Amino acid sequence: MPKLNESTIAAALWEERRRVSDSFGFEPDAKNPGDLVEKTLTALDQHPLNMHTDRKNDEVFRGAALAIISNMRDWSVYTRNQGKSNMRCTTSTQKK
Repeated sequence: MPKLNESTIAAALWEERRRVSDSFGFEPDAKNPGDLVEKTLTALDQHPLNMHTDRKNDEVFRGAALAIISNMRDWSVYTRNQGKSNMRCTTSTQKK
């Protein structure tokens, strides 16, 4: 099974750094490809963890749920709108 080449991925992100930072809502002030990767992972709340560390069931469930829906979602839109959905529901059901 081939491994991901992290340097190649970081370089590809770096070429699109303005679009990536705009999409995920952080300042386009990354100093290098590694910094951009770190900012993107922070925006996604998806930092890699040590897989040999014991995890609580809710952490495993959350990770599995995010993995399942990851191909069905535009993550940049999701992270930008996270927390706004409750406000939208509230305002749309208010009587005028």
